[in-house]
Amino acid sequence: MPFLTRGKTNWKYILIILVLALIVGGGIFGYLRYFKKEIIYLSEFPEIKKPEKFPTGIIEGSLGYPSDFIPEEMKVCAEDVHLKKQYCTEKHIQGEKYTHGIGYRIEVPTGDYYVFATLPSWGDYRAYYSEFVTCGLKVDCPSHKPIIVKVKANEIISNIDPMDWYGTSEEEFREIITKETANWKTYRNEKYKYEIKYPSDWKLYEPYPSSWMVSFTNLSKNEEFTIYVLETSVIEKKPPPICLGGHCSEATFFKDTEITVDKINGIQRQIIYGNFPGPLIQMDTYISKEKFLFNFSFRHWEIDEITSEDKNFYDQMLSTFRFIEIETYNHAGEIVKIYQKEGKKYLDINFIKFLLFVDENGRPTDYPTHIYGENDETGDCTPLADPYCVVDNDKTIKSFEVADDVEIIKAIPRENITFEGLEELVKYSSRYFRLEIKNGIIQKMWQIYTP
Repeated sequence: MPFLTRGKTNWKYILIILVLALIVGGGIFGYLRYFKKEIIYLSEFPEIKKPEKFPTGIIEGSLGYPSDFIPEEMKVCAEDVHLKKQYCTEKHIQGEKYTHGIGYRIEVPTGDYYVFATLPSWGDYRAYYSEFVTCGLKVDCPSHKPIIVKVKANEIISNIDPMDWYGTSEEEFREIITKETANWKTYRNEKYKYEIKYPSDWKLYEPYPSSWMVSFTNLSKNEEFTIYVLETSVIEKKPPPICLGGHCSEATFFKDTEITVDKINGIQRQIIYGNFPGPLIQMDTYISKEKFLFNFSFRHWEIDEITSEDKNFYDQMLSTFRFIEIETYNHAGEIVKIYQKEGKKYLDINFIKFLLFVDENGRPTDYPTHIYGENDETGDCTPLADPYCVVDNDKTIKSFEVADDVEIIKAIPRENITFEGLEELVKYSSRYFRLEIKNGIIQKMWQIYTP
């Protein structure tokens, strides 16, 4: 519509356009303000309180040595019972309160510790603070068992004297420690190649064999230990919010510390979620191996702080975690000896070095009745000259445990037999078998026919 009518300005239409412009412009401006506010609202999370320093305590005591002096190079260490992390000092303190006038002090995070002294001239030997020390270092004291020192926040624990220079070897000490979890069960994951021990009264949940996620629960105490295996190497800088039972909560507290699990360095994170109907504490440990991130997560419901009891149990269970080498291979060899020992079955096997599995017509097969060998020492046995020849040019005899449910298949007629019938079988027919061996244990055996 024209703005000029008969040479005059059409103010009516100009006014309409201005009103429309104000409405549209105001809408756009309001939208942008709203959008900006939304961006701020979504991106600015409340700052999570993080402690300036991990709660610590002090361990102190006297130094001693089976001589009339204290070696200057003596070092004292406190080793976390479960994490194996050490806090050491080489500083000697003089004072009348110490037994021989010389002592030490170590500041450590709260937790459980073994305390010991070492000397370069003694190699790996550790002089522990042990029951032998508290007994008075007398010849008739029966035990050299190291004593666990429990450290609480802001506490000074005195008279922890690492003077047992007459104690057990490091190997014997490790056997003592292992006994603490001797009655625990062992979970094994063959896909991700690890195993871990857990208390025998806890329940195991695994969606399917060798799952990426497995949980162990103690329903009577509302505790849960879960292992997640993720195809990533990224650890989030802050704990993500979690939602359970229709309620969501941000972490109200967390702290990170370094940790070592099965000789792999990682991060341990303690978290408190306080905005559920009941509080939840969570401890996560992250380590990376190859392309996977392993997350060990412990949760305890209805408590509002991480107790030393929870942390010690979590670290103890974590200390039983081990990566394992899964070895499955097919080989062939001659049975040299069949025997049982301490309720277990064993075979001594003389391996064949060069071979190919074939059928009665000489064709390669996964289900052999014959063996096709090559002698690289004398040249007497070649594939062309004798496709059924059996050779032994390796002379490698190894002992293997046999699985309780081992499957043993005869060559002729092809049928299964028991381990007890194996000795009778090889008396009158071939002693050569194809073997399926997994982690050093024979799982399956096929007898190979040798005419």
